Amino acid sequence: MPVAPTAKVAVLQMRARRACINDYRLDVSEGFQLFTALQGLKVPSKMLYFPDEGHWVLKPQNSRLWYKTVNDWVDQWCGR
Repeated sequence: MPVAPTAKVAVLQMRARRACINDYRLDVSEGFQLFTALQGLKVPSKMLYFPDEGHWVLKPQNSRLWYKTVNDWVDQWCGR
């Protein structure tokens, strides 16, 4: 994972299992590897994983969590 050792800024990533099933270019395990590496390097990071979603977060409860997580992250890391 060449990116993780040079990471200096907070990272928020979202992953969806169904997107990876339908798109061979995506591998959900790479997201977990990146998150684990960032945590090991003490880089502020958070991962939001939706095993029941595809490329778009469509289920209402997941959508609410997605928006809350993104808004909280922006508030925390953009000085709001």
